[in-house]
Amino acid sequence: MDPNGSLLAENDDGGNGLDSALSLSISSSGRYYVAVDSHLSSETGTYALAISAGAAAAAGRVRTVANSEKVIAGEVAYGGQLIDYGLELTEGILYTFSLRGADSGVGTLSDPYLGLFQGNELITYGDDGGVGLDSQFSFIPATSGSYKLVASGYTSTESGSFVLQIESEVYKGPPDVPAGKSTQAKLEVSANVSGEINFKGDQDWFQVNLQAGNEYSFALSGLSDSLLQLFDSAGNFVDFDDDSGGGYDSLLRFIAESDDTYYIAAGVYGNLDTGSYSLSISSQAATGDSVSNTRQAGSLTLDTPVNGSLVSEEGYDVYTVTLGLGEYVLTAFPGNGESPMENPFVFVDGDQFFLDGLFDDDGGSGFVSSLEFSIPEPMDVVIAVGGYDSGDYSLLLKYL
Repeated sequence: MDPNGSLLAENDDGGNGLDSALSLSISSSGRYYVAVDSHLSSETGTYALAISAGAAAAAGRVRTVANSEKVIAGEVAYGGQLIDYGLELTEGILYTFSLRGADSGVGTLSDPYLGLFQGNELITYGDDGGVGLDSQFSFIPATSGSYKLVASGYTSTESGSFVLQIESEVYKGPPDVPAGKSTQAKLEVSANVSGEINFKGDQDWFQVNLQAGNEYSFALSGLSDSLLQLFDSAGNFVDFDDDSGGGYDSLLRFIAESDDTYYIAAGVYGNLDTGSYSLSISSQAATGDSVSNTRQAGSLTLDTPVNGSLVSEEGYDVYTVTLGLGEYVLTAFPGNGESPMENPFVFVDGDQFFLDGLFDDDGGSGFVSSLEFSIPEPMDVVIAVGGYDSGDYSLLLKYL
């Protein structure tokens, strides 16, 4: 707790077995408090408490990687820490990035996670594509320039050492549709395109022009586990779909609020496979009973309830919010509309993929979902509301 007694961080089972271990950085000197308890205050007994200290890495500092560096040792010193590596990538070169930890025997990080950014835009990511739980993915830049790799643990409680490995070669495979806003590939409404996910981590981005008030359906099939993502003209995440098309196919429905160019990205869930795919788009004028809310991104404000309506139990309503360091509680409960949802659930994650996020179903009274979580540093958070049925719901985010 901070000098005022407000909770900064907590941990359960982060050490050996059921022992607790917690690491964090302190922004200012002063008196702080450490509270020791048993899980759910259910036990008594003796314990040993040890505290150690060391110099923390500067928050937000980017470590520049020279072109000659191929193997870099690093460490996630505390749960939730993000390690940034800045590097220059060359157009047309196939890069393979590996974040290796415990399963490779070269570090202690149990489940590494690695993302690739251009500016603030997440281009692609890797989780479990290497040995065991090690992260690995490949990427071909459409344009030469500055990029950033962000290394972390799969969950916000993991810490440990790792090795970052960078390999590069001239790409000699079939023509690749690039990831990111630099793509020149286009998808016309009512058209169908065939493509190829050529390597693990490959994402094919297509420009598509959408008109305000129309409802669009994007369908992706043929891959082992399809993933569709929609981005706006600035490259910001808008929406996604994983398995709504039947089996492991994707079906994303979206109503455009303005005439603009968007980007639809075809890929494999988790970036764990390759293969051929078929991508299509259709449109119709939106109607009052359409699926306008399904997977439509919105925004949340602290202490302000949001009323929504989940049209299909196969869909999600996605919201974004920027949160500072602290403890929060997210509650989803039946709404006050004509058809209240009986059993909602929620996801909370730092990105739109929901691979390593938090989940709650029925954590409150009855079928009410209530999820408490902590934010270790200021960050953008993505929240998804789903349900075992459809209907109206209310969503409330509060600071504890």
